[in-house]
Amino acid sequence: MGTDLIQQTCNKTDYYDLCVSSLESDPRSSNGDLAVFATIFLKLATSNAKGTITQISTLVNGTNDEQLKGRLLSACGPMYGIVKEYLKGAVLSMESKQYIDVNGWLYSAENQIQNCERSFTRPPPLESPIKGRSEVFENLCSIAHVILHLLP
Repeated sequence: MGTDLIQQTCNKTDYYDLCVSSLESDPRSSNGDLAVFATIFLKLATSNAKGTITQISTLVNGTNDEQLKGRLLSACGPMYGIVKEYLKGAVLSMESKQYIDVNGWLYSAENQIQNCERSFTRPPPLESPIKGRSEVFENLCSIAHVILHLLP
């Protein structure tokens, strides 16, 4: 069942390769159901957010660019901190099978990430040094949303 369900599920997402590789690399998915798959993506999004917070700290400590520091410290750092809390709420809602609430937590988390990235478009615009991580986060959330909509 595992591989077939993985492929069937991932075919419904916009990020098939990321979906398949993520699920196939997690041993829980081999005997898992859709709820297990959704939980895996919540955990991956959480891991991404934690890693991004670490990267933000490294970037702040490693640059003399005050504009970059300011945006990372005033926008992205706090927003990613909020994202971690939203993802805790999503995981708790997942555990109690409150799938609508899980989606709400995820949408709120994605909004914070988008706000972080938008902060780099303010004058003077800067290249976001965490854009790649932000995009991966949003892709993981997109996959989770699709899976959540497949749950009863």
